[in-house]
Amino acid sequence: MNKKLLLISSFILLISLKSIAQNNLKGLWNGTITTDNHDAYAGYLVNIEEHKDGVISGKALLYKPNIFAYAFGVQQFYGIIEKGVIKINDIQILDSRMPTSQFYMCFKLSTLQYNSADGIESLTGDWTSETEGCLPGKVFLSRFDEKKPSSRVPEYVLEAIKRHGTEPGFKKTSLSPPVVLKVKNRVLRLELKDYLKEDNDTVTIYLNRLPVFSNLKIKKKAYKFIIWLDASLPVNELIMYANNLGTIPPNTSNLLISDGEATHKLFIESSLQKSVAIYLKYTPK
Repeated sequence: MNKKLLLISSFILLISLKSIAQNNLKGLWNGTITTDNHDAYAGYLVNIEEHKDGVISGKALLYKPNIFAYAFGVQQFYGIIEKGVIKINDIQILDSRMPTSQFYMCFKLSTLQYNSADGIESLTGDWTSETEGCLPGKVFLSRFDEKKPSSRVPEYVLEAIKRHGTEPGFKKTSLSPPVVLKVKNRVLRLELKDYLKEDNDTVTIYLNRLPVFSNLKIKKKAYKFIIWLDASLPVNELIMYANNLGTIPPNTSNLLISDGEATHKLFIESSLQKSVAIYLKYTPK
C-alpha cells in the first residue's frame, strides 16, 4: 500500500474512532438481520441500555410480522468497542415466542461499524453463530426515531422490549453501572471477604450468566477461587447476586481480582433489587 492510501485509511479510521467517542450509542436502533445465501431476514430492534468506557449492553428483539404476526424473541447482549469496531455478543434468551419448534434463536457474535452521514446514524456489519443450524449473515440498523414514518416499528414489538425493562437486568434485579477492568491473562485469581463485620451475607457469583459459586457465605476470612475467561468473547461478564441482605443491609464485601500482573480491589454493594456487574476485557500481552 502506498503512503497516500495509508494516510487516507488512517484518516478514515480516526474519523470513525472520533465519531463513536463523541456519540453515545444508548437508545433504540431498528433495522434488519439477514442470513447469507438465503432470502431469510427478520426485523431487528436493538436497545443499547449502557454505553460506558468502551462497553455496551442491552437487549435485542427479532420479529417478522409479515409472516408470523406477534412472534418474536428477546435476547440480552453485551459487547465492547475497540478501534472503531463494535463487537456484540448475545448471552441470554429472555423471551421466545416462535410459531413452531422448527424456529429457534441463534446466539450471535456481531461485528459492527458506526457511521453518521446526512443526519442518519447507522450500525452495520456481519454476524456469526456457533448455534447449530445458524448460518452467518449481516446486520443493518439505524437509530430509531418515532417521529419518522420510515422507522416505524409494530406496536407489539415496542411493548415487548419495554416489558423487559429499559435498563440492564438480571434475575429480576437491576444491574449496577458496570465496572470495566482490563486483564492480561485468561486465568484470574479472586478473593472475596466481608466488609467490616460478618453479618451472614450470602451471594451467588455468575460468569457469563452461568453460576460459578452458589449461596456463598461471605466471611472475614477471604474465600479464594480461580475463574477462566472465555477468550472468544469480546468481554466476560461477572455478576455478584445477593441471595440475602444479612443482618446489616445492604450486602457488602471486598473483592480482589488478580491477573498475575495487576490486582484490582473493588468494594461490592448489592441488594435484593440490584446486582453488581463487572466486565472483564481480556487484552493479552
